[in-house]
Amino acid sequence: MFAYASLQTFALLGITILSVSGWAITLIRQRAESKKIEEDRFHLDYLNTYLKLAARDRNTFIFKENLDTGDAEFLFSSNAEAMNRKPLVGAERYKHIPEGYHDLVKTAAKIIGQPVEYKFLLPETNQYEWIRQTTLAEYQNKRGETIRIQSSAIINRIKNLEVELGEVTTLLRQATELGEIGIFSHNLSNDMLKGNARFFELMALPTDLKEITLDTFVGQISGVPKEDLLEDISRHKDRDYIQKRTVMVGEGVDYRWVEFRFRALMVNGEATSIEGVLFDVTEREAYEKRLLELNRHFERVEEQLNRVTDANGVGIYEVRQDTREFTVNSQFRAIAGLPEDKFPQIFAKDYVARMSEATQKVWSQQRSEEQLDTQYVRVRELIMDDGSTKFVRTTTISKYSDEKGYSTLYGVMTDVTEEHKQLIELQRIQRATQLANEAAKVVVFEIDLETGFAEVVSGVSSFPHLYQEKPFMEVMKGLHKLDDLNKLSIAQSEPGKPASVALYQYESDEMAYNAQIGFSKPYVSEGKHYQMAYRLITDEFVEATEKALKYSEQLSKAQRVTELALELADMVVFEIDQDGGAIEVVAGHSPVYPEGSTYKFDELVKLVYVDEDREKLLEAKENPGTLVWVQTLSPETSQPLYWSAIGFSQKYQRDGNEFQMLYRQNITELVEAQKLAASREEHLVETVAELEKRRAAQAQMFAIIGHELRTPVASLKMLIEASNCIDKLENGHLLSKTVDHVLDVLDDLRMVAKPEEQIKNDIRSLYLPAEMEQYSQMLMPLVNEQGFTMSLDVSELPGSEVELPVQALRQVVINLSKNALIHSKGSRLDIKGAVSEQGGGSWLKVSIEDDGIGISTEEIDDLFSPFMRGRTDADGTGLGLHICQELALSMGGDIVYEPNTPRGSRFTLTIPISQMDTIPLHDEAESKRVCYSLEGAKVLLAEDNPTLQLLTKNILEKQGAVVTATSNGKSALASFNDEEYDLVISDIFMPEMDGYGLAKALREAEFNGPIIGLTAAIIGDETELMLQAGADRVLAKPISVEGLKAALLELSV
Repeated sequence: MFAYASLQTFALLGITILSVSGWAITLIRQRAESKKIEEDRFHLDYLNTYLKLAARDRNTFIFKENLDTGDAEFLFSSNAEAMNRKPLVGAERYKHIPEGYHDLVKTAAKIIGQPVEYKFLLPETNQYEWIRQTTLAEYQNKRGETIRIQSSAIINRIKNLEVELGEVTTLLRQATELGEIGIFSHNLSNDMLKGNARFFELMALPTDLKEITLDTFVGQISGVPKEDLLEDISRHKDRDYIQKRTVMVGEGVDYRWVEFRFRALMVNGEATSIEGVLFDVTEREAYEKRLLELNRHFERVEEQLNRVTDANGVGIYEVRQDTREFTVNSQFRAIAGLPEDKFPQIFAKDYVARMSEATQKVWSQQRSEEQLDTQYVRVRELIMDDGSTKFVRTTTISKYSDEKGYSTLYGVMTDVTEEHKQLIELQRIQRATQLANEAAKVVVFEIDLETGFAEVVSGVSSFPHLYQEKPFMEVMKGLHKLDDLNKLSIAQSEPGKPASVALYQYESDEMAYNAQIGFSKPYVSEGKHYQMAYRLITDEFVEATEKALKYSEQLSKAQRVTELALELADMVVFEIDQDGGAIEVVAGHSPVYPEGSTYKFDELVKLVYVDEDREKLLEAKENPGTLVWVQTLSPETSQPLYWSAIGFSQKYQRDGNEFQMLYRQNITELVEAQKLAASREEHLVETVAELEKRRAAQAQMFAIIGHELRTPVASLKMLIEASNCIDKLENGHLLSKTVDHVLDVLDDLRMVAKPEEQIKNDIRSLYLPAEMEQYSQMLMPLVNEQGFTMSLDVSELPGSEVELPVQALRQVVINLSKNALIHSKGSRLDIKGAVSEQGGGSWLKVSIEDDGIGISTEEIDDLFSPFMRGRTDADGTGLGLHICQELALSMGGDIVYEPNTPRGSRFTLTIPISQMDTIPLHDEAESKRVCYSLEGAKVLLAEDNPTLQLLTKNILEKQGAVVTATSNGKSALASFNDEEYDLVISDIFMPEMDGYGLAKALREAEFNGPIIGLTAAIIGDETELMLQAGADRVLAKPISVEGLKAALLELSV
């Protein structure tokens, strides 16, 4: 965004500078006394001395064309012979212009001041030349005929310079990016090569050589036949684009890889030489070779991993929590019923589409609550293409977070369809068994709390058909009296507290038997909410006991299924006898403790873990629930086998002995994946550092260009003010306004590139009501010009001074107010300031409201983007709101837009401030401001630009100052040693001694008076460096008396 905004700003700046140049030529020519323009001599208004001089230098032709009759004549030409000919116009001229330029030329000709460049076939030479053509004026004569005055300039030299500049820029950019570069030139006429010292060093030749033959150059290259290389160079010697080749220089151990890039230099369509660069890429070649080896190794590991997972039916996945992008293996696709694909990535939506409706709800809740974490296990229900249901278990076994806080999760997936079915049945059996243990004979119901219907899951109900037709509590109303129904309601709300009730024949007064009815706690199964209820009668005790035995058998079967699932997940569970240290594998299979092993726990730990990992294990053993990662070694060879995640359970008693469970899971794949991720992160950090380096170089380039643009514009500004010609010239005010616009664009460029520079060194104390009143006075001329009424409300501002960035606040308020006055097309502007306490601090809130056309809904999203001009037809760069937003953010605040009521717009600036106890003496400060004078002050001025030096000296002398002007810091320091001065004003960039050196030398010489720095730079650290050198203030060129006095007043206060 920064680069794009900066380039657009320079484009606007270039157009504005051209506009100023055109107006300067016209307006300097004009005089206050207007003259009557004769009908057929209108062109004389554009043919003054300055224009002729410019035309002569540019090889320019000026001619007029009658658009109605087709007549034309030259008004001026740097070629005297051309004045005797008739210029080509109309259809005859277009015969000499390539057809591709016709529309472009016709369109530009209708716009006054719009230059257009195109190729033109000159009749004298029968060769195409580049022409820049501009319409200078267009009017109608007394006969009503349209007369157009145009200029044409031959710009071949400019075009050639543009090509050469592009080539030089390309080479410089390559040298900047690649570091130490060897540069060479191959003269095709004599086959000699010249180069810099680095070129000869890279070619393993003496560095004091100046030139070598092509044969010598080719002879230094190894591994490529001489004939092939010569043929390659010959084949490309007349191609006008860059070629690249990497070769080896030297032999044996003393060799290096060198890459050289070259292109032919074309003159008049023929190659005269080959220019190029070369640099050492030995380390890059070695790195790429090593990287290739690593990639092959990773491919082999991945292939082995896929074979293992495919054989064991285990899917592996990697998912980023911020994007939910999945990377999976083929077994994951097979388990989830996803189609095979050569790419490992899948879309989350394809995976979610496989889920049942209940599972999708859980998935959505999981995403909103961000529940994914390590060791997070979830069973999901998937629907296959054939309509069958499959249950899978996903286990997240590792989590990695990058520097931005985004997490990547790694886990496994296994098919647990059969296990899940048995587990669901087991859960129902366990809940029924729990109730059966509380009563001898029971009928157990499972109530769906969403629908209210119940299902008999255990026992025999006397009224099974009723529960199919009506909700559970509706059936209860027909079986119990009112008092008993109240008991049932209480029992349902208080699980574990059964109710003793009388049960009657359905909707009858005939009693059937007494019963005890109880309810379990609500629970969730397959995404639905349920509650168990039991009804106890005596003759059902036996049946309940038999069912309990059956449930126990099913529980044993479920335990065996669980053991099988642990094996598939490569998990092992050990039981450790705390008394003797004996170990028993209770689930899974361990490579380091096969069947028949007799190691004690302490013995096994010493064999398969290093000292550091043993300490981790012993600490985890004493802290159940802690998971540690360790590397498991072979008991026989002590070589690493795999990485393990190990944890311990709480200790428990059985048969009078104390035991503890140990569970271990193989996490080798996860550790390898994390190592790979760490390597990629390091490469990313290096890339970011390189981008930051390039951004800094671009900012420095903008600083230099801005400085070179501001200096001449500042001279023009001061020249206009010094000559007091604004009222004397017919369009003097327009000229001054245009120059001010150029300076505003330069200021906008500084704000777009570095808004933080506006805040730095600008925090001062001020009295807000007076400051806001000053804004109102500054805006009043524009308010009157636009026909607005303005109101200012400062009633809610504090009576004491506050500290804040003064210049930044002023620029934001003034910019927002000017936007309303110029672009809103309204008639009222309201400005209000208030201070409030919030979050333990003080905040200034300034609102600017208008009653104009407002801002459309489509424009709001891009309101603060650069170059967004909305629906206005007034002049501007479109940077105002963007700069205001950047300044607000740099001050720690923000700007918010909202529509005004009933029409218009409201912008509200909110920034933090620091309130002070000081009550300012406004009358005294204002008096000092009014009375402050430079009369009699001895001023030392250092400025290397002659025009600015002269204008600044005249401005100061008009204020009564005695000025000594010098052209550099060294001369200024010499004058200081001969004379005493009250004030020093210094430019920053000067020959012999710059402003930094002068300010530092003056302070070392114990000069205590004010030092004011001047700069034309728009981007960079010039201001901060000047202040560090000893200056009190740094002002932007052009200098003004008001700005200088304001700075000196602040220093004196």
